[in-house]
Amino acid sequence: MPTPDVSDEQPEDAFFAGDFRHPGLSEPRTKEEWRDYLDYLLPPKPVLLPLDVYRNLTDQERSRHNAARAAHHSALVIVRTSQMKSIHHQIRRRMMTNSRQPAGARRGIVLDGPATLGKSTLVKTFAYDFEHELRRDHPDRFDKRYIVDGLLIDYTPVVYLNIPSQATPKDLSVALADYLAQPYRSGATKSDITRLVLDNMRRVGVELVIIDDAHFMDLSLKEGKVVNDHLKHIANHTAATFIYTGVDLKHSGLFLEGAGGARATQTAGRNTLLHMTPYNIRTTAEKADWVSVITAMEEASSCTSTRPARWWVSGSTCTAAPEATSALWRNSSEKRPPTRC
Repeated sequence: MPTPDVSDEQPEDAFFAGDFRHPGLSEPRTKEEWRDYLDYLLPPKPVLLPLDVYRNLTDQERSRHNAARAAHHSALVIVRTSQMKSIHHQIRRRMMTNSRQPAGARRGIVLDGPATLGKSTLVKTFAYDFEHELRRDHPDRFDKRYIVDGLLIDYTPVVYLNIPSQATPKDLSVALADYLAQPYRSGATKSDITRLVLDNMRRVGVELVIIDDAHFMDLSLKEGKVVNDHLKHIANHTAATFIYTGVDLKHSGLFLEGAGGARATQTAGRNTLLHMTPYNIRTTAEKADWVSVITAMEEASSCTSTRPARWWVSGSTCTAAPEATSALWRNSSEKRPPTRC
């Protein structure tokens, strides 16, 4: 595509940031980026061509077809496993329990587990479903916007924060302010920013707060109590349900007084600890669950060759070689062989 000639005759908005966005998604840092995540359309699955038709394509046709297949595969497939469904159910029940409780900190959920199991994907998928249900059931809420003290107030039921390394309580409040587009003066204290954030969260109707990678917060012996007190303060003054995800949070300063301490924190007492675990194939039920994952991945693929399918998906989502997959199929109640790929 030729580069347009920039001239005075072109309108001022002829070029804007959206023209040059990467086709994929990055972790959302603001409510606008979260909405981009909600509205993102996955690349469609190309029509699977018979092998003889594929071989007869011209070089240009084959290149375009392969590019479409690659785009579809690169978007990955979120398989709603039994573990994901179970944890989603527990989060939903906790939110229902919290919805009409009197003032004070609501009980939240801490999702713990080793790295690369898909904890972030699991909670984002829940938040995606939750907000889309609200859009369906209460579309009028998303149409209303008004100005208070020069600040735009629009319905924002979900807050998603990805915590930076060694984040302090003030960093957490700043991240909340940035997500909600809440301005604050240069040199504002942690208390100043937190007060503005809490006012904004109440006005925009936040119902769910996800603090992802909570193990990145500074939970050392010195700072661990300060972080816990700050989290307690925010939870005490908002009606939202909080979900924390991280690695080895059970033994961190989030649950104990300082990393390596022995005394449980108030944060531990106010949250339910859930664990994500890798897949196993020891029992019939575990094998059936694993086979359902492989089946979903194969059904979503757009393959044209005759080699057996190979899937590697990190953590609790997928890791399999063809011979392992075939063995699982032989030992499961399903009789259909894996898709040839």
